Amino acid sequence: MILFRLLIVCCAVLVLSGCREQSADHDFLMTHPKLLEQEANRCQAMATSDADCEVVRRAANDFANLVNERGANPEDFGKRVLAAQTKLSETHQALLKANGSAKDTLEKDYKEQQKTMAELMAVVSATTGIE
Repeated sequence: MILFRLLIVCCAVLVLSGCREQSADHDFLMTHPKLLEQEANRCQAMATSDADCEVVRRAANDFANLVNERGANPEDFGKRVLAAQTKLSETHQALLKANGSAKDTLEKDYKEQQKTMAELMAVVSATTGIE
């Protein structure tokens, strides 16, 4: 019974330590515009230049550039989204057939293309009100 209680306490400590707030990285912020906005407001209110806020500022600038690109020429932005989707699909098909070092390279490319696609779709979502 004591061993069981000790196990419960250890699990609780691990769970609670995993819940501590961690700063979001650039990629995460680029795909979560509401959090990006909250973090940008927090950094602006704090008027600090710590490393976390530098990441937030860079992500906010990159996201704003994409939003501006979409606003300036929605048709070209749509073409960019379609091209990214096509490239992602082609890479996925090649990845299914690949092996060895070619597969490693394609996996890296595929992950990068997924990131790009997620960022583009986050911009579309943020600028059309779709959630």
